[in-house]
Amino acid sequence: MSTLALVPVHWGIRDRDILAADQSRRLGLAMVGLDPHIEPLYDDYDYARTLFTYAHSCDQLLIVEHDIRPGPWTIGPMLSCRHEACSTPYDCGTLEQPVISALRYLPGTREAVRVEEGEEWAEAMSGLGCVKYAGRALAAIRTYLSATLPSWNRLDGGISNALRSAGIAHHLHWPKVEHRRYT
Repeated sequence: MSTLALVPVHWGIRDRDILAADQSRRLGLAMVGLDPHIEPLYDDYDYARTLFTYAHSCDQLLIVEHDIRPGPWTIGPMLSCRHEACSTPYDCGTLEQPVISALRYLPGTREAVRVEEGEEWAEAMSGLGCVKYAGRALAAIRTYLSATLPSWNRLDGGISNALRSAGIAHHLHWPKVEHRRYT
């Protein structure tokens, strides 16, 4: 199976060498024999265009966003996991009130709530910080991105909806990864 590791870099981040040298990301990717594909994003739609290209170029896609610092224990278990959509949660929200990036829906409602640490499944992700997609999940993403070109701030919700429509939830891998905004 061909696996690609995508590191999308926000256009405000200028020093690609610093990002490529991030020790924790390099260590985690090196432990599984992957080199990061660092892709600069220059406008609001580059993330979707880049993801479309990568999703059509592999059987398994790992995304580790530029502001996520995975530990060396993170990437290997996600890549070897039998589930088709995996995520390692992280803190997002505000510095004053960080919240977990993974969501689940209350039974019989459309109300989403944040998962608690240790839960195994999330029905939606607010962010694509550290995720793996393969099989039916990657096919659902290809279909979604073939039909629309969302801006970066709508991409995570659109992917979550596409996966949910295909009956796929994110399998969660703990512990949380570090989000540079909160460290």
